[in-house]
Amino acid sequence: MSKSRRKRHRWGLVLLLGLAALLIYATGRGCTPESAIAAHLGQLTDRMKTNLETPAQGVTAYFDYLQQALPELLEQTGELVVTLDRIEDETERNARADEMVAVLREPVQRYAGVAEEFWQRVADDERAREVLGQRLQRLERLGEIFQRIGAALGGGLFRQR
Repeated sequence: MSKSRRKRHRWGLVLLLGLAALLIYATGRGCTPESAIAAHLGQLTDRMKTNLETPAQGVTAYFDYLQQALPELLEQTGELVVTLDRIEDETERNARADEMVAVLREPVQRYAGVAEEFWQRVADDERAREVLGQRLQRLERLGEIFQRIGAALGGGLFRQR
């Protein structure tokens, strides 16, 4: 594999881990945003663990789940932010943040433990790298579309006046 291709795959893995981190703060099916996020993180962890011996299938399962869960993920991310923002008292806000960390700590650690091995197996498997590359190219194209939309709108939402 060429040096530039390895670099691209490395950035792809970084992107996936970043998406996973976003999931930690963004999804799930609990009564609180963090418990919902923990549930989604558990689902991703399970998909990776189940597919340690079949990493190409694991990449597909991982991205398919992300695609299905993303609407809720974004909703729960917003809910997490708003939950903390609505707390005026700094001490109470910090206490609530500590509660969130307590709920997320174990699922994050479990995810991290499985993710390291899973993504290494993806990196070591030619077919899994191909599948990952295809998925990352699709994300890249989506990013380009959103940039085009932003440019067409002239940056109107975020333009400085």
